[in-house]
Amino acid sequence: MGNKRVVVMPYDEAWADDFIKIRDEIKEALGELALRIEHVGSTSVRGLSAKPIIDIDVVIRDRQVLDEVISALAAIGYRHEGDLGIAGREAFKYDRKEHLRKHHLYVCTRDCAELKRHIAFRDYLRSHPEAVREYSRIKEEGAKLYLDDMDKYIEYKSPLIQQIYEKMNTAFLIRKADMNDIPALRILYRLLEEDGVRYQPEHFVIGERTEEFFRGIFDSDTQDILVADTDGEAIGFVHCMIIPQKKVSCLKPQTVVYLQDLCVREDLRDKGIGTVLMRAAKDYGKEKGADFIRTQVFPGNVDGMRFYERNGFREMMKTIECQSLD
Repeated sequence: MGNKRVVVMPYDEAWADDFIKIRDEIKEALGELALRIEHVGSTSVRGLSAKPIIDIDVVIRDRQVLDEVISALAAIGYRHEGDLGIAGREAFKYDRKEHLRKHHLYVCTRDCAELKRHIAFRDYLRSHPEAVREYSRIKEEGAKLYLDDMDKYIEYKSPLIQQIYEKMNTAFLIRKADMNDIPALRILYRLLEEDGVRYQPEHFVIGERTEEFFRGIFDSDTQDILVADTDGEAIGFVHCMIIPQKKVSCLKPQTVVYLQDLCVREDLRDKGIGTVLMRAAKDYGKEKGADFIRTQVFPGNVDGMRFYERNGFREMMKTIECQSLD
């Protein structure tokens, strides 16, 4: 019989802010040792009921930097506990963190299978609200049935978790792009450029997206490409940029998540993939502390405008220009 008390709460918007506070403290300690710091687990999925504990995966290049990471984390109160039987993932406990939400901290190499599992599961749930509703229901039921038995609670929800993993094998998920996605992304970018030439030939040509272009995005702290993935292939993407507004006396000091580009493969449009990418972009902005989301649409792109309006956008101002300086 397990003896840990089960506490499951409705989703709390504060969890995203709690993660940012923890992330920033860890990021300051690790610097470039951390490739990225991921919010995983149930608290990372908007709308999902969860135990109010933040799960965090710090991603490092490989085990050669692990000793440096352990030392840097020790300096801010984290104790290394080893991999606890899961290869590639190192667990840490902490002292003197009363100013932060209770959390679980793991350090993972970038090729760690457990890390990939965490990210895939999180991104699937973020992309499938019906799964979030069902998973929340099961967790809340399990917590009532087995309030004082964590083992039974875990056993109760396990069948649904297995069903979700089975569905993940046949559905698309949302994840961050990497260098392996460049061939598929080039095809998608060409579709966008063809739209640009069609709608504004005075400004656009068909170009070439170099590896340097993509690397600049992947290595940036303020932008990412999120892809819709099926069977390891990017079938759509959204390019998100975090842009603090310039300090101007008449403007509120806000930060925007700007959608630089969004595209879905032509043969897979009208299947809800664009809407899921949009949801992912909004979640990305929320996680990065943005206040609102913005993009631009070509004049004449009626379908595009309708898509954005369905997703909560509205026209705020018009850009006008004169093509002649005579």
